[in-house]
Amino acid sequence: MGFWNTPMLTPLVLAPLLAFLPGTHTPEGPDIFWQPTLDAAYAAAQEGQTIVFLAVNMDGESANEEAANKLYHDKDFLPVVGQVVSVVASRFEHGGSTCKRFGTITCADHQDIDKKARANILKPGLDGEVIAPQHVWLAADGTVLLSVPYQVSTRELIWCTVTALNKAYPDKQVPMPQGARAPRRLVMDGVTDSGADSIRPLSEEEVEEAVKQLRSGVDWGERARLVTSLIATDHPEAVEAVTKELLGANVRGGGGRGRGAEDLLGRLNDAKKALLGRIGLYSPPAYWEAVATQMDSDDPDVRMAAAVTMEQLGAKDSLKVIKGRLRKEESLPIQAALYRAQGTAGAGESSARGSLMSVVKKKKAEQVLKVNAYFALGNHANDKAVIKQMNVVASEGHPLERQAMILGLAFARNDAAAESLFAGLGDQQDKLAPNTRKALELAQKVFEGGNLSLLAELIEEVCGDTVRRERFFGAAKG
Repeated sequence: MGFWNTPMLTPLVLAPLLAFLPGTHTPEGPDIFWQPTLDAAYAAAQEGQTIVFLAVNMDGESANEEAANKLYHDKDFLPVVGQVVSVVASRFEHGGSTCKRFGTITCADHQDIDKKARANILKPGLDGEVIAPQHVWLAADGTVLLSVPYQVSTRELIWCTVTALNKAYPDKQVPMPQGARAPRRLVMDGVTDSGADSIRPLSEEEVEEAVKQLRSGVDWGERARLVTSLIATDHPEAVEAVTKELLGANVRGGGGRGRGAEDLLGRLNDAKKALLGRIGLYSPPAYWEAVATQMDSDDPDVRMAAAVTMEQLGAKDSLKVIKGRLRKEESLPIQAALYRAQGTAGAGESSARGSLMSVVKKKKAEQVLKVNAYFALGNHANDKAVIKQMNVVASEGHPLERQAMILGLAFARNDAAAESLFAGLGDQQDKLAPNTRKALELAQKVFEGGNLSLLAELIEEVCGDTVRRERFFGAAKG
């Protein structure tokens, strides 16, 4: 049986329903109640038939500060996280008889949790450091259910908590609150490896030192290392330094004598494409401003890299720049990538939705544009007009358009919208094109808890991608 044959769950307000679950842990005040040890958390989770929420946090970095000062006190998140058992890992000292940063526990408690989490749950790099912020949801026996590295929103934390509860206790089937959404960096059944190729956010002091070294003038190799070290950090000085690097203000070509201007420009553009790729993989949304400097590049490969990076950052504030480039862009593949960028950056925005709908309804629109627009509409499939159009595609659309629609809904993990749309397709399996059947099968696996990497190869084939979206799918095999 496919997931389209399972009963559909109507979104409800979460807190009243969860209040009936055994072993709830709703905090008494406007804060998360942090357990003092991992062992205590596991014991409480086993007794209450619930799960453990592990928050990994550091001091002096904006995404971590936002999590500690805002997310963990958010009025929408507290009723949800109150149904699970929570622990926080931090190696920093904050003072006070109870920790001034987190409360309910001592600094020695969260420092000990940090040590044990690094040893038994997280995957530190060679230097012993781990990615922070990072959030991990664990079963009562310590098994990792899912995790998210780097910055997340309240809606994403809520989605992860409910999904982890349903993964650990499928018989409860806790409804997903309206507005909750899956994070793109979601890792099911594991945590991100903080290995040699990973980049951790820097503290404010580390950012200042890196920027100081860049300004002092360093050789090409050291410059590349310093710039790369900055790109995971949501700090104005870090964004400014990376922006200057992309503009070429501090680039040194290197190499031997006799190389012409064309060769130098080619190497400069190669360096820009490489840096854009790293930004797409590691950077927080604030880096859209740095990427915007390359949207009008004379080099089409740089423009393509910039469009793909905008898609991966998904910054709402970048929507105006994306639309502006679309009005000028003549390359069909880059136009397609820009429509994809509209899908993520403009999720929930009527202007982005209208632009995508105009493409799919235009009879003479190029096929590659329609296909990518249908894929991008997966982020907008809670809209009645979008659902209506998708029903048309499901019944009489071109196979590529159907496949893009299916993959887009799976990519957005929009299972509520997919439920009715896929039911009809599932009933006519024998009549569907092989790739349409494959798309349905892969979508089912994703909705059942699989990682987005399952979709990567088919998305690239259907949408005609030439640049991999590593933030979503990981590096290509081989």
